Amino acid sequence: MYSYKYFLIVVVVILFGCSLYSKGSIEQEWNSLRWNKDTKLSLKKQGYFFSVPEDGESYIFECDNSNELILSEIRLDGKRYDISNQKKHISEWGQIRIKDKNVQVSFNPKSSRLWRQLEFKISSFASSTTFYFESES
Repeated sequence: MYSYKYFLIVVVVILFGCSLYSKGSIEQEWNSLRWNKDTKLSLKKQGYFFSVPEDGESYIFECDNSNELILSEIRLDGKRYDISNQKKHISEWGQIRIKDKNVQVSFNPKSSRLWRQLEFKISSFASSTTFYFESES
């Protein structure tokens, strides 16, 4: 009789542990955006880092697990910009456009020797990814 109770307790504990493990991995999968990029993504500062050549460059990112993306934050040279349109941002340095699951970032050629740094965050529901771009000097 006692061995049957202990067996049931062990089975319940194992099933409970397995359900916690699988729930955690599902939440982790849901909470992180996955990106497909034609060039290598370099992880830095809890985001992705790119060095932009002086003559400009274009980047296209495709999100593998969401097509409801919005532009949630922009910083240019450390200054935060207000976001009036959560699907595109155009300025003198370039543009960011979001269409479905694609994010396109284009940089104009540098017109001065000043160093530029762009940081922006793409969000989808409770998930977000930060991208960092710095101009080559």
